[in-house]
Amino acid sequence: YSIAMCYKEIASANLKENLLSEAIKDYQSALHIFKRLEQPNGEMIIDCLIRLGFTFIQVEHYDFAMTIFEDAISRIKSSEGSIRLD
Repeated sequence: YSIAMCYKEIASANLKENLLSEAIKDYQSALHIFKRLEQPNGEMIIDCLIRLGFTFIQVEHYDFAMTIFEDAISRIKSSEGSIRLD
């Protein structure tokens, strides 16, 4: 979990520095880890998916962004209130 959080924070820092390809790689690494945890954290997965989707929009990969957003929406719907969206 800690390593995934580090990747997520590094991705956010790269995004602020406009290092978009690095941010994409780091968000993908965080997602990979979050999804494979013994008890996956749905909130963190959805947060990473949304951030990754917006990053794909910035690099004009709209098809990837749409796929990512659809995954996030599906996860939100299937959670039925068990995930906080602040």
